[in-house]
This record gives sequence, structure tokens and C-alpha cells, in this order.
Amino acid sequence: RVDQASDEDRARARKVLTGRFPKKKLIESRHKFVGLSDAQGRKVDLQTVIKKSVLAVSGIGNPASFAMSLAAIGAHVAGRLDFQDHAPFGAKEARRICSVMQELKTEFLITTEKDVAKVAPTLPPDVAKRLLVLRIEMDLGEGEQALLAALKNLGLR
Repeated sequence: RVDQASDEDRARARKVLTGRFPKKKLIESRHKFVGLSDAQGRKVDLQTVIKKSVLAVSGIGNPASFAMSLAAIGAHVAGRLDFQDHAPFGAKEARRICSVMQELKTEFLITTEKDVAKVAPTLPPDVAKRLLVLRIEMDLGEGEQALLAALKNLGLR
């Protein structure tokens, strides 16, 4: 996620890593926005959320980065509900989501591709129709070819 690190932090990380592993290729990754969808996987136009108030809901390891990705595409992140990585979602979590959406007056609830299958079934229909999914892909840039070659050398590709 080098796209979310400062130049100073990236330089410091590069220095540490190249110092510890001088013969290894350093590969930087970025999460690349590829689209929005509804809970059923149908594409949703990006304009739908630009400058709109959204609630970011996720059960991932780095929820702040998810919220930053939403802000980067132009959504106004009015609030976040950060659940533990791989957290189950049930009626209690759905009530909390609905309550926070109402309190913050958000237009949409946006979650991750990983969490949509757990979140969507718990929501009441009026909230479920306002549920969107941020779709991202890993971009390794010029380091992708080096990684693929290394995997091939290990017999993993």
C-alpha cells in the first residue's frame, strides 16, 4: 500500500529492507480502484458516491486504509465501523450499522468485497438497497514480472 505512505516512510522502509535483504528485489504494491458494485455484483457508476456521505463498514486488518480508498474516489466518509478482521456479522452488528447510518445521515453504506457476503444478509431491505461494495485489485507495477518469475522458479506458477 505504498500509495498510502509518505515519501519519507517509503524511503525509510526501502532502506531497512534493502539493508536486510540486499540481493532481493523490492516490490511495492498499490491497491487500485476498479469499481463499485451493489451486493449482487452489478456495476454501480462511480458518480453515485462522489461527494456523497457514506459509512465505511469493514472487518479487515487495516480499516483506515479502506476509508482512505473511499475518500480517494471522492466519497465523503462520514463515519467508519471497524470490526475485527474476519468478524462475523449478525443482528447485533446490523442494528449498529443501521443506527450509525441514521445518526450520521449517510446516503450509502460501503463495504469490502470480502465482507459483503457477511454484511448483506443481516441488513433490513431499506438499508440493503443502499449497500455498495468497493472493488479493488492489487497493482504490483513493474515488480509484477519479477514476482511472477520468482514464483515460477519455485514451481508455484
